[in-house]
Amino acid sequence: MTKFYYSVFILIAFIKVNAQTITIPDVKFKRKLLEANDTLRIAYGFDGKPIKIDLNNDENIQVSEALAVYKLEMRNSEISSLEGIENFKNLTILYCDQNQLEDIDIKGLTKLKELDCERNKLTKLDIGNNADLIGLDCSDNQLPILDISKNTVLTMLDCSNNKISNLNTAKNVSLTRFWCNSNQLAGLDLSKNLHLNELECNKNQLTNLDLSKNVSLTRVFCCANLLTALDLSKNIELSKLQCSSNKLKTLDISSSKKISSNILSIIKNGVGSLENNNDLALIKINIAIQKFDEIKYLKTERPDVVISTYEGSGNDLAVKCINYNPTTNTCIN
Repeated sequence: MTKFYYSVFILIAFIKVNAQTITIPDVKFKRKLLEANDTLRIAYGFDGKPIKIDLNNDENIQVSEALAVYKLEMRNSEISSLEGIENFKNLTILYCDQNQLEDIDIKGLTKLKELDCERNKLTKLDIGNNADLIGLDCSDNQLPILDISKNTVLTMLDCSNNKISNLNTAKNVSLTRFWCNSNQLAGLDLSKNLHLNELECNKNQLTNLDLSKNVSLTRVFCCANLLTALDLSKNIELSKLQCSSNKLKTLDISSSKKISSNILSIIKNGVGSLENNNDLALIKINIAIQKFDEIKYLKTERPDVVISTYEGSGNDLAVKCINYNPTTNTCIN
């Protein structure tokens, strides 16, 4: 009999908890939740389809109703507080960008995989409990610190336009896309981020950028720093590079066939992405031997560019000659 009463007590307690009304002080946040239905893209269920949250139409949100939500889109809604969000414990995706948030308490959202909170007024962001987080966009806030040491499965991070002076990515070994533009970073250790594919670190205070371990990089934007050297010898997959407004005196991109194939258009168009506000005295490139027009242009207009061909040394005549005839394989200087 005692077991029966105990079971009934547990059942009643469970029902009461799930029937509890969630306190949501922010009027605009609550209004947005109440607007959700199966046609508006606000709340989504476990199957990825839009759902209505306020199922009993009582103009409130109960705990049981919150638990049915797996994704929330609260974008651009003039929301100042997300108090009450901690009850949406099954959330895997939260988009709350372009609001007026100064703080977000997501410690209880342990299933969260994607968080977009860009363009708010955040001065702190605690994601230590969100170990499943894969994508994070917290750009355009006022964050002085960002601790991502617990987010070991993170693959995408954009923390641009904040006030971050130190950022440790050693634990984020799965990171493939990383943007940290317009912060106050004086150093950046990427030696553990072996899968990094895209890097943007423009407008910081970097004096050194070691990319020797990041052999999968295809895109590097590092403009407006204090770099005096940039070693890209290991980055053979690199196809896009911007490094203007540094203190570079030489630039060797001869290891990358992909970026060298676009080098002529880059150089002819003011070399803004490479040379602008640098003091480059030497550029080394490696281009296909068939690109005769490019070679001729570089030989006549840009003698500072050191040319080699990645077709091998069997036909260096095209490089040595200004006027090369590919049909007869002769020099007609």
